[in-house]
Amino acid sequence: MGRSDAGIIALIMTIYYPEKVKKIVAFAANLTPDTIALYPSFYNEVLHERKLADEMLLKKDTTQNWKIVQQRNRMMEFQPHISANDLHKIKCPVLVMSTDRDIIREEHTFYIYRNIIKANLCILPG
Repeated sequence: MGRSDAGIIALIMTIYYPEKVKKIVAFAANLTPDTIALYPSFYNEVLHERKLADEMLLKKDTTQNWKIVQQRNRMMEFQPHISANDLHKIKCPVLVMSTDRDIIREEHTFYIYRNIIKANLCILPG
């Protein structure tokens, strides 16, 4: 079971190492690092925070750990890249989960669900 990046890792593990995985729960996972998967307001915030971290690192600012801020936002800006064909490789049961107020678009969660043969879907309200 994994949420966000851990949900992405669960999907990747199942795609590339199916013999190691019996079933998974992928909560609030995304397949692409863009506004297809993420709401634009959140994605723009990621870009802003990464650029701020870049600037603060250049200035050698030490008010926070800007390297961690930069890495975390670069990861959301540039990863992952999981295709529908990759999802079709998943043969084990998968519970695809999110909430109706997550940063991941509901339609993106539905897309993941629709492209996994043995998927179930759970969208939590509130």
